[in-house]
Amino acid sequence: MDLRSVARRYGWAFGGIAGIFALAQVFVSAAAALANWGTIGSAQRALANGTANPQFIFGPLVPTLVATYLAMILTGAIMLALCWRAGRFAAYVTGRIEAGMVAGGWVALVSGLIWIVLTIVVTLVAHADGTVTGLFTANPSGPLRPLELPGLLVQEFGAGLIGWGLGSLAGLRGAESAPLPPPALPPIAPRMDMPGMSGLPRAPGQAGAWPLSPPPPPYTPRPAPSGERPGYLPPRHDGGDAPSMN
Repeated sequence: MDLRSVARRYGWAFGGIAGIFALAQVFVSAAAALANWGTIGSAQRALANGTANPQFIFGPLVPTLVATYLAMILTGAIMLALCWRAGRFAAYVTGRIEAGMVAGGWVALVSGLIWIVLTIVVTLVAHADGTVTGLFTANPSGPLRPLELPGLLVQEFGAGLIGWGLGSLAGLRGAESAPLPPPALPPIAPRMDMPGMSGLPRAPGQAGAWPLSPPPPPYTPRPAPSGERPGYLPPRHDGGDAPSMN
């Protein structure tokens, strides 16, 4: 099967499931901001008129920040688990590990887009943003109101890029754990016979095998020489010449 189509199919399926958890995270963040709206409004007015005291501003806002970012971390962990699962399935279907990384990236991309669109809608409609920038810019009458949406998008695009990279890596790890079939052996090159040797088997000793080199001629022992053979004559020790062999 085609690698990209399979990876995209699993990426959209698991990315939609991750988008449901992203929807829950957005509602948790908005609910935390609305539940602490009085404290947020007081902090924004104190910042606007210059009477803000950090001790009384940041302390009451900590629960809202903890709820918002803890929900983001949990949603990101669930998204990475779904990326791992999508990568495993894609690699199992295609038989290639590369499909897992592509599927994991699609899961992170789809869920990230759902998350960004939902947060934009909630921010524009209810102005309930529990992030750091939203706590100080969500007041409709505050001086920092124009920075509300840009501040949110900067955080989300940064988190989305990190999530896309981690999602691709999680998909690759899931693909590595998939039970893939063993790699196919390379095809064997066809036999190339020499001219005149077509159809002859290669195994020696069989009928019609390739002819071997001609055998050496039979060994014929040479006859021993007739007559007396000269022996070794040692040198004389009286200074004379050695006797002649004639």
